[in-house]
Amino acid sequence: MTTSNFPRLKFTDVTEVEVLDHSVSFFATGTNPLAAEWSPPAQTSAVSIIGVKQLDIFINLTTNPGNKLYVKVRFSGKEAPDVTVPTDWGYIQIDNIDGATGISTVQEYMVEIDLANVNGTPSAAARRYLVRIDQISGMWASAIVWVSAGNARGTVEFQRQGGGM
Repeated sequence: MTTSNFPRLKFTDVTEVEVLDHSVSFFATGTNPLAAEWSPPAQTSAVSIIGVKQLDIFINLTTNPGNKLYVKVRFSGKEAPDVTVPTDWGYIQIDNIDGATGISTVQEYMVEIDLANVNGTPSAAARRYLVRIDQISGMWASAIVWVSAGNARGTVEFQRQGGGM
């Protein structure tokens, strides 16, 4: 029988924690989210989210290929999940409601960032992006981060924000 950590204590990072470093090598490339899940260059390391209410994901691009950047956040309740094993992780599911029938199917939550445009304005500058996740689940968090094409360099950092149950 596993030990419960309920009630959870509040936990907040004072500074960001680096979980993926592609400052020298390149981010993973691909057009398929399932292929990215199996790609080691796309997998961040895992951080504990015990006592965490939300997760901020900072993507620091120092080289902008001008295509698309994708982020899929994943969670695990396993004691020691392996970031290289996709079946150790679950992805956030969101509603996809059919307007005609009202029937809801679900799809995995995935963030797509247009690197060639900033709010409709063309840009190829290096930038820092933030994705905030308020739906925290499990004991561990990790992410899959990749670009559609091109040579992107940079880092991915997490900052955990405290909360309680």
